[in-house]
Amino acid sequence: MLVHDGTWSVNEDGRVTNVYSYAVRILRREARGHAVAHVGYIRIRARLKTFTPADSRNGTVKRFGKDDVLDFAGDDDDVYNEYRVKQISARDDADAGTVFGYT
Repeated sequence: MLVHDGTWSVNEDGRVTNVYSYAVRILRREARGHAVAHVGYIRIRARLKTFTPADSRNGTVKRFGKDDVLDFAGDDDDVYNEYRVKQISARDDADAGTVFGYT
């Protein structure tokens, strides 16, 4: 793991802003499962401004777009739950030496 950090700030109007940063270098092919970006949120209270993952391979950077984002319920067993998760996976693309990160 290269970076795993979060910053919270409160604006003058009382809004809270969270910024998460994550980066990992895949050293072995078996560790490809760590090349996943995920952010949890509650639809009524939260809004995702940006979700920017990137995968660096052989000196090039692959950026993921809106079509790559999965948005799903955080708990399938609840009848009513507002918790959601946005996720982008680079598991299939990651190989040894790949750096994967998101903010």
